[in-house]
Amino acid sequence: SGSNILIGIRMLAQLDMLDDILLPRDGLIIKGKYENSQIDLGSNLNYQFYQTSAKIYKTFHLNTYGISGYYHRGTKDTPTYMTTIFEGSQAFAGAKEFELHGSSITFFKIDYRYKHDRDIYFHLMINWLMNAQSEIGDLTAEDIWGFGTGITLISPLGPLEFIWSIGPKNIYTNTRKQNHFHFSAGYKF
Repeated sequence: SGSNILIGIRMLAQLDMLDDILLPRDGLIIKGKYENSQIDLGSNLNYQFYQTSAKIYKTFHLNTYGISGYYHRGTKDTPTYMTTIFEGSQAFAGAKEFELHGSSITFFKIDYRYKHDRDIYFHLMINWLMNAQSEIGDLTAEDIWGFGTGITLISPLGPLEFIWSIGPKNIYTNTRKQNHFHFSAGYKF
């Protein structure tokens, strides 16, 4: 039928010390995930998947600085939905949704946010993809950069965010740059 039965162990850990989930000014968030699926337990697939991410923010007057890191590694047969990053340019400036994927990925991000007005924020972001390896392991990527800038407006309906970013067309096969426009409205759940 094409559906997979996954049986195994999943462990999740999170430390959230952010002062605001929407537009954090200060704090730290660390997330970790480990998943192990075993055929011996009745699963259709044998795989192990590790994922960790961390973000730290510090604000001085109207200037907020953020540094974040992301890493995941999955063994052969890890489902593609686990090795794909869904957030697109919100996770990595210049990437479209579902464009960043691989059996292993490591990247870092530096954010700068300026509070122009009570409800208006300007952003700058720089990403560095340290390395990635495709799901089948035949393609690798190293040292790829992405850049972005944008504005967030706080409205009664929640935040409106406009981001323009530039990054690789495909991290594995075409590092020629593409422009990407991202718009989001409302709260993130």
